Amino acid sequence: ASAPTALASKVMNALPRGIATLKLSLCDRDGNALRYGCVLGSEHATRFIQRHGPSMQELELKSIRIDKAPSLQDLCTGLSELRVLKIFGRRDLGIATAAVLREISTPLDRNVSAGCPNLEVLQLCITDSVVVTREHTTDSIDDDDDVAFHSPYLKRLWLEGCGNVEKLELKTPCIERLTIIECDSLAHIGFVDFDSLTNPNPLQRLRLHGTSVSPYSIASLKLPNLQNLDVEGMPHIEDWEFGSMVDAASHSLTELRVRQCRSLGAFSQWYRGTASFHPLSVLELSRPSSSFNIPSFQILFDNKRRLRDVAIHDASGLQG
Repeated sequence: ASAPTALASKVMNALPRGIATLKLSLCDRDGNALRYGCVLGSEHATRFIQRHGPSMQELELKSIRIDKAPSLQDLCTGLSELRVLKIFGRRDLGIATAAVLREISTPLDRNVSAGCPNLEVLQLCITDSVVVTREHTTDSIDDDDDVAFHSPYLKRLWLEGCGNVEKLELKTPCIERLTIIECDSLAHIGFVDFDSLTNPNPLQRLRLHGTSVSPYSIASLKLPNLQNLDVEGMPHIEDWEFGSMVDAASHSLTELRVRQCRSLGAFSQWYRGTASFHPLSVLELSRPSSSFNIPSFQILFDNKRRLRDVAIHDASGLQG
């Protein structure tokens, strides 16, 4: 075993039985994550489950390398009380978003035991790495184009760095917060089994930064309970499609932030003839499109008595 792996094994074996929270981060003397990581193998997962399976509720792992995909699935399945899982890794260390989501996804068949059945918070931060020598590389678990993820009790999902994932379908009936950052290939985000009338999407906070989600996918998001929307650096998003999503949340949205989306700013296309944005209290716009103009802005946000904070930055094409 490598030095980091041996060190991690010693630390995990020295832990008292029955702990509820563990944050394992292997760093050098300067606080930087170890370049080559430690191996998370099936044997480590088995020993860990035996000592902490019934008690572990929060687990955070940094600088790990997955030896085989089932080791993560075994770990999640054995930690039946796990509520919070945070994984920070690199693609060259065998960590891929699609593979991780599949391993911890809960089967739709309740008779099948797999995944993290009681997970409430999931954070995956997967980054590309510097080039490493051949002796330290590992066969990465490939990201596929499409991913379907099921988690019956998940409330918060944070994905940063999605590899080659192009389509993400979420079956998360309790979802409240969704954050997606720097997912260049991601073109579609969808939710399964929600209906605007009988079973509305409970999502309250949505943050999209540096993604390539298509305008069609944006327009199809119907989020009637959305309270906080934060969008930044999305080059393909268009006013009409964005307006469709925002209008669906016009009776719940309290905070709206749009930054560095040069194709957004024609507010007349955001309006659908309803009492839009009545609860809105915070509005921030940074680098809107050249079509941004004061008259349409005033029409859209006029008489919004709760609107207390307005910030407009770098509106180079300001008209009116």
